Amino acid sequence: MRLLILFILLLGIISCQKNEEAPQAQSAPKSIPEDFMQFYRSFHADSLYQVGHINFPLEGLPSYAKEEDLKAGKFYWEKSEWKFQRSIDFEFSDFERILIPINEFIIEETILHKKDKLAIQRKYVKFGEDWNLIYYSGLNPYTLND
Repeated sequence: MRLLILFILLLGIISCQKNEEAPQAQSAPKSIPEDFMQFYRSFHADSLYQVGHINFPLEGLPSYAKEEDLKAGKFYWEKSEWKFQRSIDFEFSDFERILIPINEFIIEETILHKKDKLAIQRKYVKFGEDWNLIYYSGLNPYTLND
């Protein structure tokens, strides 16, 4: 079940990437907003800033989620359990980042491990002037059809 969900999410991401030439809806930006990238740098540099920009309890999935985790219903990260998410050097690591602007207020991020077929998923939303993390799925397996 978990793999099916991850597969559907990644299939959607891939199909969006393949259709980059297609006309976009008017609400979808063509690039990642600069204020998001500034937020992203601050979010991964300062633990207090990070916790202050997460809506706890945070919906998501634990790392290496088991089938019983999925059957139990929605999973939520609690502030007391949260571990600081440091930045990843994508140039010199086995990870690749995909940022997808859904519209000017929502950005989805998928971080893929190039060798082990694992992925982290995050969703960010802009409330007023501030970006916030609203979804976090820890490192979990994914499958893709080539």
